Amino acid sequence: MNKQALVEQLNDIITENFELHKNNRINIADMMVGLIIARTVNLNVISAYSSRIGKICQANIYRGFQYVIHHFKMTQEQLALTILNMYGLNGNGKLILALDRTNWRYGKEDINL
Repeated sequence: MNKQALVEQLNDIITENFELHKNNRINIADMMVGLIIARTVNLNVISAYSSRIGKICQANIYRGFQYVIHHFKMTQEQLALTILNMYGLNGNGKLILALDRTNWRYGKEDINL
């Protein structure tokens, strides 16, 4: 499947689960696909893997990614429901949850997920 098809598929999922402006939905989907392909969290590098390169200059794609990072907020409940919807699970049946834990440091702050 090509990048554009993946972005469109993710955009459909985001549209079903979040009330966002079309440009923000496309930026999120495009950024997610770029993140997987680029294998980095560096937005400048991810923007080079955008499905919109050639149609929009890379600097504008980068700014769109920055905007989404700073303004899009998702609760854990929204994330969980989105993942369930992606797999066609509506939560009416029994589910088994497997958890993994990680510990990061952000400056002096411990982040334990």
